[in-house]
Amino acid sequence: MIAVQGTNDSSVVSKCSMVSKGYINDEFLKCFVKRKACRTALINRGYYIRVKCVQHILSKFLSVYSAEKCQIVSFGAGFDSSYFNLKADGKFPSSCLYTEVDFPEVMAKKLDCIRNNSSLRDLLSAKKPVEIKKIVLSTEDYILVGVDLQNIRNVDHVFMEMGIRYSAPTLFLSECAIVYMDVKSSDDLIRWSAAKFPNSAFVTYEQVYPDDGFGIIMQRHFASLGSPLKSLIVYKSILSQQNRYRNLGWDSCCVFTMNDFYESLSDEEKSRVKRIEMFDEFEEWHLKCSHYVLVCACQGALLPFLDIAQKLSSNIQLTDYSGRLEWKMLPKCSHLQRFGHKSVLMENQLIAIVGGFGTREGKHLRLGDLVLYDAKTGNHVCYNIYFNGHLLDIIHSSVITLNCNSLLIMGGRSSPVKTQNESLRIDLEINSDESDAEVEKYRIETLHSSRIFDDQNVICNTKKFTCSSFPTNGCKPLNRWRHTTTSVNFKGIDHVVVFGGCNLESEVLGDCLVLNMKMLIWKEVENCRHFPEPRHSHSAVAWNFGVLVSCGLGRNDRPLNSVFFLDLEFLSWRELQLVGLLPRYSHTSHIWKEKLLLLGGVNIFSELSPGVAVVDLLSLNVRELRLPIQDPENPVLLHKHVSELVEETGEIVVLGGGGNCFSFGTHLNNGPIILPIEQFL
Repeated sequence: MIAVQGTNDSSVVSKCSMVSKGYINDEFLKCFVKRKACRTALINRGYYIRVKCVQHILSKFLSVYSAEKCQIVSFGAGFDSSYFNLKADGKFPSSCLYTEVDFPEVMAKKLDCIRNNSSLRDLLSAKKPVEIKKIVLSTEDYILVGVDLQNIRNVDHVFMEMGIRYSAPTLFLSECAIVYMDVKSSDDLIRWSAAKFPNSAFVTYEQVYPDDGFGIIMQRHFASLGSPLKSLIVYKSILSQQNRYRNLGWDSCCVFTMNDFYESLSDEEKSRVKRIEMFDEFEEWHLKCSHYVLVCACQGALLPFLDIAQKLSSNIQLTDYSGRLEWKMLPKCSHLQRFGHKSVLMENQLIAIVGGFGTREGKHLRLGDLVLYDAKTGNHVCYNIYFNGHLLDIIHSSVITLNCNSLLIMGGRSSPVKTQNESLRIDLEINSDESDAEVEKYRIETLHSSRIFDDQNVICNTKKFTCSSFPTNGCKPLNRWRHTTTSVNFKGIDHVVVFGGCNLESEVLGDCLVLNMKMLIWKEVENCRHFPEPRHSHSAVAWNFGVLVSCGLGRNDRPLNSVFFLDLEFLSWRELQLVGLLPRYSHTSHIWKEKLLLLGGVNIFSELSPGVAVVDLLSLNVRELRLPIQDPENPVLLHKHVSELVEETGEIVVLGGGGNCFSFGTHLNNGPIILPIEQFL
């Protein structure tokens, strides 16, 4: 019980952080907080959508039923300030009754806050004398009830004693509350509400989908706090939530995710939110919003209220899964645990990995190293990278090979407000004295000699690689990250194609630039009718003397499902006419025997999250494979990862991936993942 109350304390602090940034106007929430804290942009956004959604429901209810003697009952109310905001804004009708129910200890703390703050006291109506022990505060339109919701007999007894109007239009509101109760107790509360209040709506904001990678991390978080999500064990999906309320006595029920709700907001509101603070955690934002829903069950005179909760229809043609993906997970390797990094396949099945975000010496930070991973043996060596005397700690850059011994790094950012604007070259050949060369030769030979997974046996190199600027001319693709850079050989000349990305001004970029590696001159591809819309976090791969650009996140923060081909001969675009491709971004892509493979990513559809898409480039048919059933001990987030197709072994090697999972902590995928290519034929 104490742990569950602790989640309420943490929640109100997070809400205050969100309010202080200007996401929502709330003058009274701070009155219930003893300590303040500045949360991350992701947490601020997460609590913004939660509060915004609840405010929307309350506003709609009062606007429709304010002429009647309506009432609002908040289960697990905690330190919610809705009543005071509605009163201050003049939106709380005199005929309405607002009742908050929570643990006696929580309600006692809330009463102390009200007593000690004049701005709260001044908004209270006249007090009503009450001799009911469980009622902590009673006024003409506001009541605090201290009772454990898990004891439905006590709840029923208190409501009978307080003389509540059972037939009045009633809105029950549960904001991340009953999900902490055991299934029987929460079912009893829902059933009791339906039986006692014939003209009512039960609105619940809580979690769903506990069994995918993000859901497992979410469950772990609450379990570690001592407040497991007990009801989620049984009511896991949108469909099971709908059936729950219908089976417990409610006439009708609708469920929508926070992604659905965010999509319903005006463009002006979305633009306002984007301008508040720097934000670059789109994947975890959409995943969080896919795993939190609003359930709206209605009956009697409140059946029309269901209309406000109808799920928005999508114009995108979606396909169902045609099977389930198979993969093999290799043991943990801490040097490969990172996200936002980039990779390139070199000779001899060596994969070069640059930058990203990971852990070093117990700290989460941007990484400034180069890792050479041997796909044959599983061994790797690590090097620090320096540019202008500073560690090159960047994320969301791009990397390609210039030749067998050199890499070209473009773009990326080294802080939320600083981008890497120079193209950088890393030469892997080591110029050193003979003794050092012999040591290096030994280390590289050891790298290929045997498969080592134990981090204690990893080959750690103390040498430092130094970057140098790679000078080019023309319209350089500066100030961007989450873009793609693709190397294509056309008419015997290597070309580098850069497309899309985002920048410090929060713009989603749609330009395309081509670098002739012989002339070292950039040329911008002119905009045309078939030009792809601006996007970032897309993927790109060389094909047929051109580049295939797939999916990504568009300007309205909506995942895309389009695939475009850039013909280098004519510098023109055409869109592939595909049907059934799931939208996605933050994925990777490969070409295998005239098939385009799109691995992982994120979208806004809870029940149709990306696995692997297999696009036949000849027939344009699409197959979607669902991710494997997740191992609760080793969950995988298949986004912000890298992958390389190794033809010699017939495998795709996935390295890294993960993210800052809302308020649940940072998750880094443990070790490499191997996907046999034959399953995609």
